[in-house]
Amino acid sequence: MTRKRKLLSILGGVLTLILAFVLFIYPDDGYIIILYVISFSMLGYAIKELIFYFTMAKHMVGGRISIYKGVILLDFAFFTASLSDVPHVFVMLYLLAIHAFSGTIEILRAIEIIKSGSSHYKLKLSHGIVDVAIAVICAVNLRSLHMVVYIYGVGLVYTAVMRIVAGLRNTKNVYISAV
Repeated sequence: MTRKRKLLSILGGVLTLILAFVLFIYPDDGYIIILYVISFSMLGYAIKELIFYFTMAKHMVGGRISIYKGVILLDFAFFTASLSDVPHVFVMLYLLAIHAFSGTIEILRAIEIIKSGSSHYKLKLSHGIVDVAIAVICAVNLRSLHMVVYIYGVGLVYTAVMRIVAGLRNTKNVYISAV
């Protein structure tokens, strides 16, 4: 990881911590805050994927996947932003699905890292397990809006700590010299 990526990871972790504390301070508005955070993060990722497609990926093998991801995420971002008038149970189910999916993906990535023989799987595995646990706890406390906001806030704190740890962790750089 380059210094710029490490710095961005640490900065992202600090911003996520600030967002989590805002959720803890204002739990009544947490529902709307969660909706817009998810919506804007998906919108940003969709724009990034679309820019990547139009600048580089359209000339690459398998580059169409970038435009598909961008368009689908753009649709989900607009859909999420429009859920502010829907009862909170539906949004919490949506949130639960996001956590369950991302946790499952992290666990599968950790298993792939284990199969490749690397020893850097523990962080991804723990992140995936915690994400799935958050989804299960959200499912159990689905009717309580405040409880789910607090659980989501705890999940944000955990994600922030993981991003900061990933940014501070030493990585090995491989240099190839032309001799």
